[in-house]
Amino acid sequence: MNYNIAIDATSIPERPTGIGNYIKGLIDALSNVNGPYKIFVFVRSVHRELFNHKNLNIVDCGNLNVLKRILWEQLYLPFLVKKYKIDLLHSPNYTIPVFARCRKVCTIHDLTSYIYPNRRKRIHGWFFRLMIKFSVSNADCIVSVSENTKKDILRTFNDLRTHVECVYQGFGSIYSTRVKTNELSYKSTVKKPYFLFVSTIEPSKNLERLIDAFGSFSNTTDKKYSLYISGKLGWDYTKVLQKINTEFQNHSIEYVGYVKDDELVDLYRNAFAFIYPSLYEGFGIPPLEAMACGIPVLCSNNSSLPEVVGNAAITFDPYCTQEIESAMKQISSDLSLRDELINRGYSQCKKFSWNDNAEKTISLYHKILNN
Repeated sequence: MNYNIAIDATSIPERPTGIGNYIKGLIDALSNVNGPYKIFVFVRSVHRELFNHKNLNIVDCGNLNVLKRILWEQLYLPFLVKKYKIDLLHSPNYTIPVFARCRKVCTIHDLTSYIYPNRRKRIHGWFFRLMIKFSVSNADCIVSVSENTKKDILRTFNDLRTHVECVYQGFGSIYSTRVKTNELSYKSTVKKPYFLFVSTIEPSKNLERLIDAFGSFSNTTDKKYSLYISGKLGWDYTKVLQKINTEFQNHSIEYVGYVKDDELVDLYRNAFAFIYPSLYEGFGIPPLEAMACGIPVLCSNNSSLPEVVGNAAITFDPYCTQEIESAMKQISSDLSLRDELINRGYSQCKKFSWNDNAEKTISLYHKILNN
């Protein structure tokens, strides 16, 4: 029996980062898996050419801003489900349409809105809590991107009857090609050696403590290091940017903005180390990308990050500035440890691939459709 499976990709932003890259990686991988089904992908017009695969049926859903997309998901997506005779709809970004008449799978990336409600805009947090509660109660299956997120879901919704399945995501193949040069094409002004941070700029990424720790580290080390912070601006980022500007002259800290993948690979590969002091992650793709690029990782010891980095990183308490500083001192003073972490990182990142993700996801679809 042939099935029609649809994936809602309309939530991918114009500049894809974490969840946007997850959706793209999932769809790209699913397009390479053969089976008794047709895959429909609902996209915004701006991403019409993003998925250039013969095995995919692309449905252009027009130009949707944030508000229009929410209304489209709840009011028009059910119509498309009926029009294309969809048997199973995968909503890969927290929320499912209330009135869609088909089997529904929903990916929950984290429960920040529940666990740390003050770390999102109030209206944003309220909406997400409402929709996540509906999604976990009415989906046929919830996909979590880590065991930690699965535990958070089961702990938060302790009477949940919906099955929750952990399916690890992969990372872009552009990061895994082992080509390392001494040339840095991203910016001629980038000074080596440098520590690198990559993620959206928002309070949960804990950048103020990182800047304080780096300033203290710079004052106690003989060698001159820089700290480069890369990522698009999220919300409540003003204090971080002000702190960067204040510390720039004294400690060579610079915000380089959002960087495209090909240039970001360059920044990763030429870094002395990658540092990630996040307060909470549902998965945590940047440490994985850094390991694949062959640089050592220093990161928080909380939430999902221990699952991602295994024994291939120096971990620390992200609430303790002294521990963050100590991690930088440790990696800068022990080059044999640095080499060891690089080799461990190559092994660790092999545990996460989009091919594995696609096979497990397809298996999950079949299980739901044949139940």
